[in-house]
Amino acid sequence: MNSIQLYFITLSLFVSFSLLAQYESLNQNDFIKLPTLKEEISLDENFDYDLVNVGVMHFTNIYRQSKNRNLLSYNINLEKSASLHSAEMKKYNFFDHINRRNKNLKDLDDRADEAAYEKYSELSENLYYGYIDLRNIATYEELIKTILKAFQDSKPHNENLLNKDLKEMGASIVFKNNSEDGFLYYYVTQSFGTRFTF
Repeated sequence: MNSIQLYFITLSLFVSFSLLAQYESLNQNDFIKLPTLKEEISLDENFDYDLVNVGVMHFTNIYRQSKNRNLLSYNINLEKSASLHSAEMKKYNFFDHINRRNKNLKDLDDRADEAAYEKYSELSENLYYGYIDLRNIATYEELIKTILKAFQDSKPHNENLLNKDLKEMGASIVFKNNSEDGFLYYYVTQSFGTRFTF
């Protein structure tokens, strides 16, 4: 790897982190005003993963606020835990909270440990397997709302969304490599946690 390639990799990581920090720092009312949310999603290297991942938190918080629950903060370690699981589900073609193909990432505790989410008193997880209709590409906002609606419509997932004991979350969306019959499928993991405060 030459110095130019290293520069562009570093620049790419910096831009990505800057976007994540920008989206994360907004309150949910300012976030939902972002023009990018109204744009049709890009199904290429320009897809804004940070917008969707952090967007799941902001729209979760809008829902929690409507039910008089505390707001969640975004945690990068929980995002890493979610990312590990979404990637593993894609890699091994399964959809479950238990990973039977990789004992090091078998359950929520294993993934939290691997992601360095430490000293926690609560952990929970929501999963969604969805698709994008390639004949009718959704906007980023529509995609996020589809994910959240699926969680709301499932009693155990909805309980996680509204759990008053949870304080933080991270999320990760991962697309399958190829479309099938005009649909592009994706995995979403939403990881929740609460750390001990001393």
